Amino acid sequence: TGMVPAHTKSLIDAVTGFTLRVDPEKLIQGYPFLQTLALWSANVRDEGAAAVGAFLATNRSLTALEMSDCALGPRGCKAIADGLERNATLTRLNLDGNPGISDAGVEALSGLRYNCALASLSLCYCGLTAAGGEKLTGGLMKCAMLKTLELRGNRLGAAGVLPVLHHVQKGSGLFRLGLADTSWDAEPEVSADGLGTLEYGEDFYAFGETGAGVVTAPLTSVDL
Repeated sequence: TGMVPAHTKSLIDAVTGFTLRVDPEKLIQGYPFLQTLALWSANVRDEGAAAVGAFLATNRSLTALEMSDCALGPRGCKAIADGLERNATLTRLNLDGNPGISDAGVEALSGLRYNCALASLSLCYCGLTAAGGEKLTGGLMKCAMLKTLELRGNRLGAAGVLPVLHHVQKGSGLFRLGLADTSWDAEPEVSADGLGTLEYGEDFYAFGETGAGVVTAPLTSVDL
């Protein structure tokens, strides 16, 4: 699109009636019923994400935010995470197709651990590497209500995937984990207690909410 970062704030102002005054504490919200905000293939960048983050900090109606292919980077992730620290309604966040997020962006999203509502987070094709696995478990995977985490298309490799599975084993509330196309090669078996659905390639493996299972990489068999 011909959208530039400055247009993001103008769009939010127009659609929601949101206005940020000189005093950042003085916020006016015009339309109180907006539930989904979807920005796809828009040149939002980190500058535009700052406007989205400021909006999230005061909004009390939005339940889903999609910012796919919006040229987001770590600073944009930090702005969104900061906004969600003060948000109690957003349950679904989709940041797919933003390779600039990378491992640094995952670290910037660590503030999501303080969010009490987010249940689904998608970071498909976001440029994560093996280092991103540890950053996921050290921050955003501690979000209390997180049930679904999609990581398809990130080159995590075994070094990045195994910390995630170990985190699940330790008692995470995660119920669905998408690991398709993450360059995960054969590794020793990993216990995955409590995991509900593990996606790898085109297959889905059910574990049950309370039952224990053993995943034997490369996930060609499951013992329950």
